[in-house]
Amino acid sequence: MGASPRLLRRFGALLGALLVAGIVASACSSPSVNQASSESTSQLLNAGVAALKDGNTQGAGSDFHAVLKLDPTNTHKEDQIADFDLGVIEQDQNDVPAAEADYQSAIKLDAFYVGPKYNLAIEETTSDPLDAISLYRQVITIQPSDVNAIYNLGLLLYAMGQKPEGQTYLAQAIQMAPSLAKKLPAGVTP
Repeated sequence: MGASPRLLRRFGALLGALLVAGIVASACSSPSVNQASSESTSQLLNAGVAALKDGNTQGAGSDFHAVLKLDPTNTHKEDQIADFDLGVIEQDQNDVPAAEADYQSAIKLDAFYVGPKYNLAIEETTSDPLDAISLYRQVITIQPSDVNAIYNLGLLLYAMGQKPEGQTYLAQAIQMAPSLAKKLPAGVTP
């Protein structure tokens, strides 16, 4: 059902690296205390992303926590990426409350950041399906071509008894990615 946590982790790491590259490229050219702090934050974030890419979740987690400690206000783009990647690590380690808290922190920094919304929806599918439905709808509003969110929303709506709407989303997802038809649970029709 949708992207695996391992794939999402890789996506998060790649997204983090791309965002950091953009942040560094757009940094001010005049030296200042804020720039020095930003550079060390970016270096820590890059180290965390590299550690995560190498499978060193403990080292990555330490780097991401250090990023968050450098900015007590927790308001910078680096904080958002660190919160998201910490959530991925914690989700992979089945520490759902910590993962959910980090995803919520990332969402507070950017309401249009789909990664934490999508991962939070996955976590809440069984514990709070109505919230998961809302989160999937938000993801689709931000990224209308997110086939995994469309597919997962369709399955969840179908399971919640909203079969016609669920079937509509499932049909849309299968039209976008025909291989998803093979993944449909028994008895579910688009």
